[in-house]
Amino acid sequence: MWRTYFPYREIRKFQDVYAEKIYNTLREGRNIVIQAVNGLGKTAAILSATLPLVEKVGNIIYLTRTIMQGTHVLDELQKIAEKRGVDGILLVGKNKMCPLKKLRNLAEDYDTFNTLCEYLRKTGRCEYFSNYSVDKQEELMGVIYPRDLMKISKDNEICPYYLMRKVLYEKNVVVANYLHVINPFLRRMLPVSRNSVIIFDECVTGDTLVKINERFVEIGKFVEKMSEKGKYTMVKGDFHIETRGGRGSASIRGVWRKRYSGSIYKICTDKCTVRVTENTLIWTRNGWKYPKFLKKGEQISVILEKGKRKIERISKIVRECKKDEDVYDLNVSPTPCFYGGGILVHNSHNLPEIIMDNAGIKIRRGTFELARIEAEKYGYVGMSRILSYITEEICQYTEKEEGVLEIPKILRTIQFRYKTLPLIVQNIIYLGERIKILKFDEQKRAVSHVYKVGRFLERVLHLRPWEVCLHFEENGIKYLELLPLDPSPFMRHVLHNIKNAVFTSGTLEPIEAFNEILGLKGNSEGVVVPSPYTPERLLKVIIEGVTTRFELRDEKMFRRIIEYISKIVEHTPGNVGVFPASYDVLERLRDEGLEDYIDRKVFWDTQTNFWLSETTIKRFKEKGDKEGSVLVTVIGGRVAEGVDFPAGEMRTAIVVGIPFASPSVKLDERVKFLERKYPGRGKDLGYILPAIRKASQAAGRAVRSPREKAAIFFLDERYRNGRCFKYLPKWLKENMIIINQKRKVAMILKNFWSIGR
Repeated sequence: MWRTYFPYREIRKFQDVYAEKIYNTLREGRNIVIQAVNGLGKTAAILSATLPLVEKVGNIIYLTRTIMQGTHVLDELQKIAEKRGVDGILLVGKNKMCPLKKLRNLAEDYDTFNTLCEYLRKTGRCEYFSNYSVDKQEELMGVIYPRDLMKISKDNEICPYYLMRKVLYEKNVVVANYLHVINPFLRRMLPVSRNSVIIFDECVTGDTLVKINERFVEIGKFVEKMSEKGKYTMVKGDFHIETRGGRGSASIRGVWRKRYSGSIYKICTDKCTVRVTENTLIWTRNGWKYPKFLKKGEQISVILEKGKRKIERISKIVRECKKDEDVYDLNVSPTPCFYGGGILVHNSHNLPEIIMDNAGIKIRRGTFELARIEAEKYGYVGMSRILSYITEEICQYTEKEEGVLEIPKILRTIQFRYKTLPLIVQNIIYLGERIKILKFDEQKRAVSHVYKVGRFLERVLHLRPWEVCLHFEENGIKYLELLPLDPSPFMRHVLHNIKNAVFTSGTLEPIEAFNEILGLKGNSEGVVVPSPYTPERLLKVIIEGVTTRFELRDEKMFRRIIEYISKIVEHTPGNVGVFPASYDVLERLRDEGLEDYIDRKVFWDTQTNFWLSETTIKRFKEKGDKEGSVLVTVIGGRVAEGVDFPAGEMRTAIVVGIPFASPSVKLDERVKFLERKYPGRGKDLGYILPAIRKASQAAGRAVRSPREKAAIFFLDERYRNGRCFKYLPKWLKENMIIINQKRKVAMILKNFWSIGR
C-alpha cells in the first residue's frame, strides 16, 4: 500500500524495509522507535508509510528541528502530492510571520508577542487581523510553504498566521518545530486528535529550541572585529556597535547585554548606535573623552577599551549621548546558540533532554529585585512590597552552597504571611502583562521583570514530583531554575491524545534505554534497520594512544593528535571535518599549531563565532571538488548536528575526544534521579550515553549516501572501552578498525580511497 505513495522510481537499499516496518507497526496500533543511518531516504519513506493510514481520517504531525528541515519535508510531500493529491503546510510561529514590524521589534519573546498581538486585535489596531475574514481558500490548496502565505498576506493585507490557522485542520500533513509539541501553549495550536500520527524526526540529536523565549539567547563572549561593510559589528569588551534601525531590526548579533555594575551609555550617531561602558575612552577632535562628556555634533573616530584595543574608522557625528536604561533587558547566557530560518536553535543532545530543557524555567536571582523596582516605578506600590518580601525570603536560601532549593519550606513561610499566594501570583502575572502593554504604547521594548517573576512563581507553586528547583551560579550570575528530571510524564501526555507516534534517527541505540527514559515500553516496537554501507564504502577507525582525558591534556598529547589529523587530511581526496569534543579542545588544537601541519585552507569555529556564517560553510563545501579544505567545529554545534554535506562535500569526519557534559548542579541532579529510577545505570544514561550520541551524530556528517564513500576516525582510545563502545550505534560498530600507528593511517586510507573509485 505504501508503495503507491512513494514518489521515486528507484527504492534505495533497505529503504523498503524501513517503510514497511513503519507501515505495518502503525497499522497494528503500536508506536515505533526506528533507527536508520543517514542517506537512507527516511523522509520520503516515512511519509509514504504513514499517509495511507491517515489520508481519509486523521493527519500527520511531522516534527523537525528547524524550518529548513521542515521545508525539506514539504519538498518530499510535494513530490507525493503530484502522484496522490495529498496536501500539507509548514507551521511557523506568529512572531515570525507578523507583518507589523513595530510589534516584532518591541516584543521580547513569543509570550510577550502573543500578549501584544491579543491587545492589538482586541483594540482594533491590527488592520491585518481585521481583514482576516477575506476568503482565500482556493489559494491554500495543496502543499503550502510559508512564502506562499506571506505572498497572499502581502497582496491582500491579511494576517498570514490566522490565514494559516484557517486551513490547518484540513491538511493531511502539518510540519512543525519540536517546540509546538513540547510547549503546552503552542501545543494547543496543533490539529491533534485521536487519529493523528506524530513523527519525531531526528529525535535523538537536534538543533532545537533550547528555551521558549528569545530572551534566553546567550552570546557569552563578545567577538566580532570592526567591519565597515557588515550590517552589524560586535566587539569583545566594553562596547558594541549596531546599525541604524535599532536592535529590533538588527541581526541576532546585535543583541547585547553585559554584566556591568556601572552605567552604560548609548551614543547615537548619523550612521550607527554605539553602546559603551562609562569607562570607555572615545577619541574626538578635542582629544580623549569618557562618554558622559560627549556632546552633540562631536565627531568620534576611535574607541579604546580598558584593555587598550583600538577600534578605528568609526568617524561618525554624535547626535545624542545618554545613559541607556533598557540594555539590561537583553539577556545572555554561555550556551552556544544560533538562528536557523529565523528560529533560535540550540545544540540539544537528545529528545529527553530537549523536553527537559524546554519544560523548565530559569530566572536570574537579580530579576526579583528588578521586578520590585519596576512595580514601584509603574505605581503598583502594594505589589512592590509583596515582591520585596518574596525576594528577601528567596534570596536568603540562595546564599547557601549551590544545590536544590527547599521550595515547600519557602512557600510555607511566604504563605504564612500571604494566605492567598496563588491569587497573588496571578495578579503579579496580570500586572506584568499590563506593564508590557504600557511599555509598548510608550514605544519601548515590552519587557517586564514583574511578569518573569510571576511566571516563575506560578511554576514553582505547581512543582511536580519529577521536578526540582535549583540555585547555582554561571559566569558570576546567580540563577534559579525549575528543572524537570523525567521526560516520561510529558511523553505519556502527548501519546495519550494521539493515535500513534514514530521516533526516528540515525543514533537511537540502545533503543531499550531510549524507550525507558521516555516511558515508551509496552506499546512500542524498537527496530534497527541494517546499514546499506559496505566496508568498501564506509571506513570506521578508532585511534589508540591518544585521548583528551583532562589529566592527560599536555603538549605532547595534542601534538600526537595533530599529527594524526594531519596524516588523515593528507590522504583524504576532498574536504575533512574535524569535530573536537569541546571549545577547550578546539582552542588547544589551534594553539598547538594545527594549521602549520595542514597544507589546506582551515575554517575555524570558535565559541565567539558559534553560528559559522552560511558564506563560510558554502566556501568550505565548494573546495570539496577542488583542493579540499578542513572545517574545525565543536561537537554539538550547528555543523556537527544540523548541516548536511551531500554529494561528497565532506569526505572524512574526525571526532577528537568524547563530549562529556561539564560538571554542574543540573547534571548531578539528573544523574541522581536516573540512578534512583534505574539503579546502577544513572551515570550511563545521564552522562555517558548522551555524549556518545552527540559524537555519533558528528561522525555521521560525512555519511550522506550509500553511493558516496566516507571515512570516520575517532581520536580517543576511550571509544574502544566497553562502557563507551557499547553505546555506539550498530552501523558505526560494525567492521570498526582499531590502530595505534600513524603509518597505518596512511596505508588504510590509500587502500580505501583507491578501491572501487
